[in-house]
Amino acid sequence: LQPSHQALQLFQKAMGIWGKPCEGWESPQTMALKQITKEFFYSLPSPAVRQTLLSTLFDLQVIAPNPCVAKEISHVLKVISLQAEEVAVELKKFTQSAPSTSVRGAKKLRRETLQAKGTQRSATDSEP
Repeated sequence: LQPSHQALQLFQKAMGIWGKPCEGWESPQTMALKQITKEFFYSLPSPAVRQTLLSTLFDLQVIAPNPCVAKEISHVLKVISLQAEEVAVELKKFTQSAPSTSVRGAKKLRRETLQAKGTQRSATDSEP
């Protein structure tokens, strides 16, 4: 599994789908989050893959559509026992972005960044 590997991209996509497919079923996001355990996270083949997954978790935490999803992501982040270096890389991303005067402004900026990444990713997915 590499950062550009299709399986990782599919897993990330599943983590972003919060709608329930049918009544009584969990959302793909909840099912994917339940798969992330400490053993799963540290058995990923490279630090780059772990960092990509961690980045996705932080991004989802920022834009969580409801408190239950935010709680599930928080639980996953507690379970996987993060290393300081992994967290530092993510914090650098926030300090390098444009400064914001409020939490609301920071979340808006992060959403816009994520949407731009999603648009860019969609464009590359549609190329032959």
